[in-house]
Amino acid sequence: MTIKHDTQIFVGKNCISCNRVVAYLKKTKTNYIVTDIHETNSNWAKKLFTIPALVVNKKLMAYGEEDIMKYLKKSN
Repeated sequence: MTIKHDTQIFVGKNCISCNRVVAYLKKTKTNYIVTDIHETNSNWAKKLFTIPALVVNKKLMAYGEEDIMKYLKKSN
């Protein structure tokens, strides 16, 4: 799957849901950037209250494993 946008997934350390979302993105060959909220100065990382979080074209599209998976499957 290729989402033709700037796709970024924000994750955290020891986050099982984050790992599952990233594994799904790899499995579907989606183009994405992974950003660990603990290792960045990104303004997005400072605003997030739930991870994983999916940002597409600088817009928060979904957060939490269930919502992100729904979004990704719908976009497929």
